[in-house]
Amino acid sequence: MNNLKKALSLLALGLIIQSLGCEAETNLYVAGDIADCRTESFEKTDAFKTAALVKTHLQNDPKALVVTLGDNVYQNGTASEFAECYGNTWGQFKDRTLPLPGNHDYNTKDAVPYYNYFGKQAGPDQLGYYSINFQKWHVLSLNSNLTGEAQQKQIDWVKKDLADHKDMCTIAAWHHPVLSSGMHGNNAIMTPFWNILQSSGALLVLAGHEHNYERFSPQDADGTSNTFNGLTEIIVGTGGVKLRPFGKPIHNSVFWDNTSHGVLHLTLTDEQVEWQFESIDDGTNHDRGILTCHSSN
Repeated sequence: MNNLKKALSLLALGLIIQSLGCEAETNLYVAGDIADCRTESFEKTDAFKTAALVKTHLQNDPKALVVTLGDNVYQNGTASEFAECYGNTWGQFKDRTLPLPGNHDYNTKDAVPYYNYFGKQAGPDQLGYYSINFQKWHVLSLNSNLTGEAQQKQIDWVKKDLADHKDMCTIAAWHHPVLSSGMHGNNAIMTPFWNILQSSGALLVLAGHEHNYERFSPQDADGTSNTFNGLTEIIVGTGGVKLRPFGKPIHNSVFWDNTSHGVLHLTLTDEQVEWQFESIDDGTNHDRGILTCHSSN
């Protein structure tokens, strides 16, 4: 069984994956807020265009994977929307996708169509969170739609998961950004997770929800600059749904764009992650850079 099939098979069992092999690098293609076929057929949507961009990369790199950041399909995350809209766009590489849910996926009760569509790839027991390893990298896919007891169980799980992987470089992904200059603004629901991740030496947080692209310099959850062990947050809500305007950029926002759809390309190598925003419009409005792992505190 090749590395990719082995990884997805273990994920289907709801286990923490220990390794995807010894390759020098892992490429991930990331975006949220994706498929919307309410006003036009799927082949005319921007989700179809971003899917074509991703598909080209996947064809050139059989080990590459896709990460979604929620709101996978609009408007209500129904079974028919997943089958007819997401399925014909980003569903073309469903078997190579690591998904997470957004609020629109939960517009249908308990996000049942989302969990039915992705199956065990969405994590064990329809909880919406899981983790996966890539060489020295540990990636958590979390569920920002939970409240109450379910949220506390996720917090407890994250603490244990991070303790079990304390010597690894860590990235976390969820739907609702903690800090944002976009239409929805800041959202405190995931602040506890930010603080736990930061105290564990995590490096990068990925989010969607805002229909734009925005990157922040390293900071604490309250927006205080912190170049020592702050988290870098990147919002990538550019998977295909209609883009939205920004408000006034908030403190520590260093790059923002709402003019083009695209995906964030992450290359994980040893203890560094290189990022590059790739637009469907000939690669315009690039954002790129490199981050080096934090040591555990």
